Amino acid sequence: MRIVPDHKSDMVAIENLDRATDEEIINEIYELLSWLQDINWPVAVPICEKIKDLGVPLVEPIEQILNGHDNVWKYWVITNLISKASIEVKKKLKVKLNSIVSKPTNGEIEEEVNVAATEVLRQCQ
Repeated sequence: MRIVPDHKSDMVAIENLDRATDEEIINEIYELLSWLQDINWPVAVPICEKIKDLGVPLVEPIEQILNGHDNVWKYWVITNLISKASIEVKKKLKVKLNSIVSKPTNGEIEEEVNVAATEVLRQCQ
């Protein structure tokens, strides 16, 4: 069963994703997260909704995105995934989010990644 989209409108993969187990999703988490690079793609929001409750297995893949250079992707992940994830996930990402707030890159400032990180940190208080 294919759960990773082949294209931005691949609703067959999304239907399969809805039926997938957490284990199956975790095995494909990096590929699924790549579809959050543009939240306007039809597959992006359904992926967020399905994976937001996975808990701790989200932390490492999200950290890789936050450590990267794609500031738009960071923004989408913070505003559409981390913001809806469990408090446990938010707390485990707190150090990285604090770093983005306290020492944002020019790109993070330009794309308001630091502002989005600030909002998620408020949810941790």
